[in-house]
Amino acid sequence: PMETLQKPNETYYLMALKQLQEQYQSIGLDIYSLLNDMLNINASNPIKLNENDQIIVLSLELMSKLSTILTNYLLTPNKSYIVIDHLLFSLIFDLSSHLSTAFEKLTLPLFKELYGMESLPERWEYCVKETDAAFGYGLGALYIKAVFGERDRHTANEIITNIRQMFDENLHKLEWIDEQSKIEAKKKLKKISEKVGYPDFINNKTKLNERYAGYSMIENEYFNNGIKVLERERRRSLLKFRQKVDLTDWSMTPRTVNAYYTPSANEIVFPAGILQPPFFHKDLPISVNYGAIGTVIGHEITHGFDDQGREYDSDGNMRSWWTKLAMDKFEERTKCFVQQYSGYILDGQNENGQRTLSENIADNGGLKLSFLAYQKHKQRTLTSGNNLRLPGLPYNNDQLFYIAFAHSWCNLETSNAMHYDLINDPHSPARSRIIGTIANSLEFAQVFSCQSKTNMNPSNKCHLW
Repeated sequence: PMETLQKPNETYYLMALKQLQEQYQSIGLDIYSLLNDMLNINASNPIKLNENDQIIVLSLELMSKLSTILTNYLLTPNKSYIVIDHLLFSLIFDLSSHLSTAFEKLTLPLFKELYGMESLPERWEYCVKETDAAFGYGLGALYIKAVFGERDRHTANEIITNIRQMFDENLHKLEWIDEQSKIEAKKKLKKISEKVGYPDFINNKTKLNERYAGYSMIENEYFNNGIKVLERERRRSLLKFRQKVDLTDWSMTPRTVNAYYTPSANEIVFPAGILQPPFFHKDLPISVNYGAIGTVIGHEITHGFDDQGREYDSDGNMRSWWTKLAMDKFEERTKCFVQQYSGYILDGQNENGQRTLSENIADNGGLKLSFLAYQKHKQRTLTSGNNLRLPGLPYNNDQLFYIAFAHSWCNLETSNAMHYDLINDPHSPARSRIIGTIANSLEFAQVFSCQSKTNMNPSNKCHLW
């Protein structure tokens, strides 16, 4: 189950190749030959794995069950075709978007059932998506030139700095975490690195051309061109084997509308794609910027201290740096979030508060940190135009902060998509993501003068960071 796969200490098993080979010996799978063939793509630097080399296994239970299933099916004549058909179907399904329209249309009934999708994306949307997947940094260079300048980057960095500082200040005030654990938490916070907008090399034409050296696209051979791109990226990935980790690598392209925290690198990343309206604009009131992108920034920083991120130290190593007392207090407080979000019902189905715990911790921490950082920023800039009220709206800037937060996640989705997300998405659905987080905010209740013991100002609020 996803709740188990979300636990770092339960999904990180070091295993010798010899053990893996023994697990699949019964079906005649030669692990050594398979992996050596995959890795030997550089004749000048051949790689030879042996039985003592170690690999990381995500789930021992899953691996054992898969071995049993494959043994049962592949060694039974009238069952082996099921495995073969499944592999072929998976291959064709994964590549269907690269095939003709006839193949693509065959996927629509499935997507309609899963997500309630009534039609396939427009051709231009598909083309932009595929171009980004194949040449994301090249497209990103054009994208940032059009919509993301150095002033945008500077403003975003300023907000990040302010929210990081607020986490540090707030950490001092927390009574549930002991001093020893606070010192470790402060050390980790200080060492969080940040990437904003885009990797710098895309502004260098020579380096950008080097990134795509060897690509040769042939007109009217779309499928083959797509396969070439997949092969090149696979080769690029495999060449990293046994090489020093490149900490300048990005896992998202510049135009991606998302952000992420990487525990093993202890870094937060905000591509230029999410540093756009409605999340962010250099000329928006600071209340709106903090309410939207600020809460996202706080969210990603808090991920370093949620139920998963807390398993990693300041250098990105999986290590327990918490005292038992702090651990017990942490677990006690997270139960409040699990109970709260499990009580939300959407279209007749309860949310699983345990599965969405990590994201809910990050949402709640991010909202609080960003609001406090905004208040401090506001006091420093009382004479600037950033604090003027927006004309035509009956809301003050503190209220606009929360409206911007809600506006960022407000959406419309089909019933099918909602049920799919409730099962598969580690995030809470938009409605409970907004209401659940705001209901825990004492500042929200004060800003909007909410009566106590109401849905939006309950007496029992969940707090962690």
